[in-house]
Parts: sequence; C-alpha cells; structure tokens
Amino acid sequence: MSKLLKLIKTIPKASLTFHDIASVAPMDANTLRVSLHRLVKRGDLIALKKGLYHLKESEIDLERLAAEICYPAYFSCEWALAHHGVLHQMPYRLELMTSKRSRRILIGSREIAVHHLKKDLFWGYEIVDGIWMATPEKAILDILYLQRLGQKTLPVDEIRWKNINRKKLLQFAKRTRKSFLVRACERLLAS
Repeated sequence: MSKLLKLIKTIPKASLTFHDIASVAPMDANTLRVSLHRLVKRGDLIALKKGLYHLKESEIDLERLAAEICYPAYFSCEWALAHHGVLHQMPYRLELMTSKRSRRILIGSREIAVHHLKKDLFWGYEIVDGIWMATPEKAILDILYLQRLGQKTLPVDEIRWKNINRKKLLQFAKRTRKSFLVRACERLLAS
C-alpha cells in the first residue's frame, strides 16, 4: 500500500475532495494529481467526478453523496415516489429539485438529474436520515411542474393512488398559486 493511500485512509470521510486529500498529503498539487490518477488506474480509488474520489473498499451511499454534491436540494419526482412506496418500480436515475441551476451529473454509471425550481416552490420535503425527501404529494406536483416545462411526464398508471393524500395534494397545489398545477391536480383527482 502506498504512503499516499495510507494518508487518504486517515481522512474520516468516504467521499473525498481533492482539497481533503491535499490537506493530508505532503506534496504539491501537480504531483498529487498524478499520484491520484495512478491510484485510480490501479483501482485503489474510484474517481466519482472531477476532483471527487471514493475509497474502493467503502460502500458508496449514492443518495447521501448526491445530497452533498447538489446541496441545497431535495429528492423528488419518481425517486421520492419510489422511496415512499408510491411507485411500483425503483427508478434508475436519482432526481433532485434545487433553487440553483439544472444540471446532470454522472457518478460512475449512475445519473443524477438536478432540476431547477423557483425559490417560492422550494418546500414540501421532510428530512429523513439527514436527507431531504419530498412528500409524495409534493413529488407529484414537482413532476407536473416539470411536465409543464416539457421535461417530464407523470407516470399516472404506475402510481399507487391509495398511498396519496388527495386532500393534501390539492392543498399543496393551491399553495403554489399556480393555476395550471391546481387544474392538473383537480383533473387527476376527478379521474
């Protein structure tokens, strides 16, 4: 085991930034970049994205990592619906809502979609084990909001509607003060 890898293992985090590693490594930035590249090539480290690494032997908690990278953001859309047992299948792509810009992030082979949401709509989440997760009703509203922008489609047939608080969904829609969301929820609830 290399000296650098031993030093990296002393850092009490599973996911490490270049700055984290530089704080314990007694070498200049260019030498450190080359050494990290070699550790990744050897398989001792996993490069999650530019400047973000993970120790090979530790398990990646993709949800927690996505929450850290995208902060402030909450999980929503199909990901939150599946988390709450409202969707029949677990989606492959993690989806978060943020008041910052939209972006797509690849971590290994997994995709994280981060959707922009106006600040006045950034609510409707609970903190579950330190992670912000939309309530099922807010996740549906977020999908309807993105559907209006042409970015998503509500998977109506895959939703277990008995797990949705219909009254809360309509209250949330009215809280947004967006008439298109209120109308969309009224149509959903009437069917």
